[in-house]
Formats: sequence, C-alpha cells, structure tokens
Amino acid sequence: MAVTTVAQFAAELNRPATTLLEQLQSAGVVKQSAEDVLTEGDKERLLTFLRSAHGTAGAERKKITLTRKSTSEIKQADASGRARTIQVEVRKKRVFVKREEGAGLVEAPSTPTVDDEELRRREEEASRQAELLRRQEEELAEKRRQREEKEQREADEARARQEAAEREAAALAAAAAAAQAPAQEPDARSEPAEPVASAEALATPASAPEAPAKPTARVVKAVDADAAERQRMVDLEKRRKAAEAEAAAIRAMMSAPKKVMVAKKPEEPKAAETAIKGTIHKAAAKPGAPGAAATTAAKPGEKKSIKSEKLSSSWADDAAKKRALKTRGDTTAGSRAGWRAPKGRGRGGDRDQVTSAAMPTEAV
Repeated sequence: MAVTTVAQFAAELNRPATTLLEQLQSAGVVKQSAEDVLTEGDKERLLTFLRSAHGTAGAERKKITLTRKSTSEIKQADASGRARTIQVEVRKKRVFVKREEGAGLVEAPSTPTVDDEELRRREEEASRQAELLRRQEEELAEKRRQREEKEQREADEARARQEAAEREAAALAAAAAAAQAPAQEPDARSEPAEPVASAEALATPASAPEAPAKPTARVVKAVDADAAERQRMVDLEKRRKAAEAEAAAIRAMMSAPKKVMVAKKPEEPKAAETAIKGTIHKAAAKPGAPGAAATTAAKPGEKKSIKSEKLSSSWADDAAKKRALKTRGDTTAGSRAGWRAPKGRGRGGDRDQVTSAAMPTEAV
C-alpha cells in the first residue's frame, strides 16, 4: 500500500504544505513536518473539519428524483372508419426525500394510559361519593318522616280541641235551656210556642261558637317545603346512581384484560385490468362468461323483434330498380333508346330523326 505524506497530499491539492499543516492542526491531527505520514482517518477528519468550517457539513444529498418514460400504442378510428395507430408517451416523475432520524418514529394516537393505582383511587372516591349521597338521602327521608308525624300530631290535637269546644258549647246550651224552663211554666199554657222559641234562641248563639280559622300561610309553606324536599331527594338519587355507575365502570375497566394493539396489514395491490383501453372496439366476450350467454339468449316470454336496418336490403334494391320517374310524352328528345352508337358510317342518323309538327298560331 502506498504511503502518503503531508507534502504529497499538499501537492495533490495544489496547496502549500504549511497551509495544509495549519489546517491539520486545526482539525486535531498533530503533524510536525511535511514528511509525516497521513492515514485515511486523518484525511477524513480533515475533510469533516473543512466541511463544518465552510458550512457544508449538512449538504449531503437528501432528495432523489426518479424519472420514467414509457411508450405505448393505441388504435383509434378516424372519420373515414380506418384504424389509425397513435403513439402515446407517458412520463412519470417521482421525488424521494430522506427522512430525519426521529421523523420516522411517529407515535400512533392512543388513549392516555392510567395506572392501576389511579383507577383504584378513582373507584374509592366514587364509592365514598355514593355513600355520602346515600346518607344524605336517609337523613332527608328521616326529616321528612318526623315533619309528617309532627303535622299529624298537630292536626289530631286541633281536631280534639275542636270536638271539646263543640261538646262544651252543647253542654252550656242544654244548661241554659234547663234554667229557663221553670220560670216560663205559667205562661206555657197560654203561649206554648214562646218558651221553645226562647230556648232555641238562647241555645243557638251558645251552640255555634266560631271555629278558629286555619292558618293558610302555614299550609302553603308546608306544601312548598314538601315539594323542595322531594326535588332534593330526586337530585340526590340521580347523583348517587351516577357515582355508583362510575365506580362500577372503573371496576370493570380494572378487571378487563388488556388489549394488544396489532398493526394493520397493508392492502394488496389490485390486479391490473386486462381490457384494452382507448379504443372504440368492443372487447371480445369470453366463451364461458355468463354475460355473453345472457345477451345472446332471448327470454322465453319476450317476442323476438328485428329492426329494419338488420333486414336484407334485396327487396329495397329491387323496388328502387323498378321505380322510375313518371313523365308524360316522349322524353328521348330525338335520341335513340339505347346508349350505344349505331353501326355504319352512312345516312348520318336519318333513321332516328323525328320531326314535330308546328302548332298553328292565332293572330292577335
């Protein structure tokens, strides 16, 4: 193997040896004189240093352009019906760009992973929330029961007081009637109807004391409170069910087996069509194809119809031959019936000469 020194390498580069030594020193290659030996590694280090110094370190080729040209022929019928061959040239251009080192590693979008500890913490939180809502429902139901019992007791007490007042009024009316009865006995013989009327008059105001009016405002407030409690119980029940459903979903997620992501298989390229494109000719049908049998075979219930263009034209030709222009009189104009010239050189065609008589004209 040939040995290359600093002086020889400088001569190849057409540069002074001192300048090359300075560049080698800057590149980290320690060489003292022009007679020192240079290795391939030293040359690579010098080349890398010079590229980085001149700003061409990343100028390597990152894009490749490929061009492809293909020529084919197609047949096309012109206006006269003759087939013409047309040369078709297709040019394709494709550019390949070199990817960066980290550009090819594209992470597929996936759902954020949650560890088991986080799921367990969420489940416990949902369970505590459901338990708290259940306790609030129980407390609300207990308060409502106590309030209903209190209202029932108050209603019973009011009914008892009303009944006692009615009994007391009835007793007072009876006592007043009994006290007035002995004083009016002498007059009872002459006027028997007045003591009864006076007794009834005395008993009437005493027996019908005015009942205390019910507090309407209190009843309205009780109804509003009942409706508010019902709505609150419905809300608490909804929240409790939602918390229980969340806890159940978290438990199901923790107990479900983990799925393994499988890469999607690449799609197979479709088979190229074998039919000839760009021509006006119809592709030949395959002998065993069902489409050919369907087109050729007629339906059993359909009548066979033939177009007039497909009929033989012999009848039309015969009719055209026999048809002639209808005229009146002699249309030969003195010529022979045939198209052949007469034989012979004499007479000058006097046989065929026809004279026509002139019609007399009248004087005006």
